[in-house]
Amino acid sequence: MARGFTVETKDVEAVTSLTGFDVVVVGSAVYYGRWRRQANRFVKRFSSDLKQRRVRIFESGWVGQRPARVEPTRTAKKWAERFGAGPVAVFGGRLDPELAKTYLDRALTRRMASDSRDWPRVRDWAGKIADEVKTAADGE
Repeated sequence: MARGFTVETKDVEAVTSLTGFDVVVVGSAVYYGRWRRQANRFVKRFSSDLKQRRVRIFESGWVGQRPARVEPTRTAKKWAERFGAGPVAVFGGRLDPELAKTYLDRALTRRMASDSRDWPRVRDWAGKIADEVKTAADGE
């Protein structure tokens, strides 16, 4: 329960239906400027369902110091436009070499290890979504 709403978080590969959901928040980590394949598959698979719901889009990507200018990827902008999702939220990410799949990837990322997630900013963004939904529900 978050601000009076029932909230579920799921890995996109575990979702079998959007029935019962009024709002869908879709996001992806960004690697080398691209959304994860699984997130794109989810959006394509449920495209017609997403068009019938309130959708918000986020992505996380940079690690280390926040860049002076943070722009959403073309993919995120495309999905946001398609579903009327409003502006894309872009958050810092995390690079943990221990999560890399191969020894070479771990070795290459060890020096770049960083956690740039800004949890207060993420909570603020999620709170704004809850406020939007509450305002819309109160107006119905």
